Amino acid sequence: METLSGVTSQVTAAAQKIAPAGSEDDASRRMRRCIDNCRDCEQICLTTITHCLSKGGHHARPDHILALMNCANICATAARFMITFSRLHIHICGACAAVCEACADDCEGVMGAEAEDKTMAECVDMCRACAKSCSEMATPMKSC
Repeated sequence: METLSGVTSQVTAAAQKIAPAGSEDDASRRMRRCIDNCRDCEQICLTTITHCLSKGGHHARPDHILALMNCANICATAARFMITFSRLHIHICGACAAVCEACADDCEGVMGAEAEDKTMAECVDMCRACAKSCSEMATPMKSC
């Protein structure tokens, strides 16, 4: 399992390859933000699985837990594709955006009227933020 410092080092090295310090362009910033969002979304989905299993009932439905697991897994994969500069990251990020949106929708459905469920609300927000940044990464840059 990767440590946080190991992941941070990978992200920093990737960002430096994308653009040297002080000259980071918009595409580099978008990729760095997307990698960060993917890692954060993976973490909150894993945390939310534990939360939902401890709450039990409809929170622990197998299809809901699977949605959270799928989201965590695709987020980790998308981050790795970007960190390694895979040209296929566009496709993975597109899939990640769709999975994150589906997970956010599912979490909202499970949460229902329990707006005070902070863990679920944070998961919804992070999934939506990750979906947005992954959608941007899935769109090829237009040349000027």
